Amino acid sequence: MPENFRFPELPHLPISAPELFKPVGFQKWELWPGLGGFNYAVIARLKAGASPRQALAQLNVVETRIAREGDAHRGVKPGEFDLKATLRPLKTVILGPAQRALWVLMAAAGLVLLIICVNLANLMLVRNVGGPES
Repeated sequence: MPENFRFPELPHLPISAPELFKPVGFQKWELWPGLGGFNYAVIARLKAGASPRQALAQLNVVETRIAREGDAHRGVKPGEFDLKATLRPLKTVILGPAQRALWVLMAAAGLVLLIICVNLANLMLVRNVGGPES
């Protein structure tokens, strides 16, 4: 990441601010077959032409395979649990419930700008109708 990159603050999520950015590459113990930890949150960009529905379907295929295999190393039997992936746009995660309020604020600012333009047009019209002596 560039030196000036700042990860967006997400106070309404259980995800804490990242402490480390690293390329996707895992240690040997992280690749040990099985379930492992569930502390991964990923921010990814969809491939050009791929829809979110397709990406979620592909993620859930992998999740289902992992759940079906179980984890003998950790004593979890095959089919004992179910895994599902979730996919949410980053914009929705960052804005959360404030998104609607921001749209209302933008509409209100547009309305104020429209009122100002109408008032200025009215003042210019009155000035021009008044004749050259005014």
